Amino acid sequence: MPDYDYRTLLTDKKARTNFLDQQERLIQLLKRKGFVEAALIHAKKRKQLIEELSLLADD
Repeated sequence: MPDYDYRTLLTDKKARTNFLDQQERLIQLLKRKGFVEAALIHAKKRKQLIEELSLLADD
C-alpha cells in the first residue's frame, strides 16, 4: 500500500478513492481471517477519516 499523506487524501480524489478501497480490502481480509476486533478498529478509523475528508475536501 503506498504511503498517502493527509494533504494528498484531501486534494487528490483518485488517491483518496484508492486509499479507501485498499482500507476496505484490508478490513474484509481481517474479517475472513478471524481478526474481527482488528477489522472493527480499522472500520471505525476508516469511517472517521471519510467523515473528516468529506468536511474538508473540495470535489
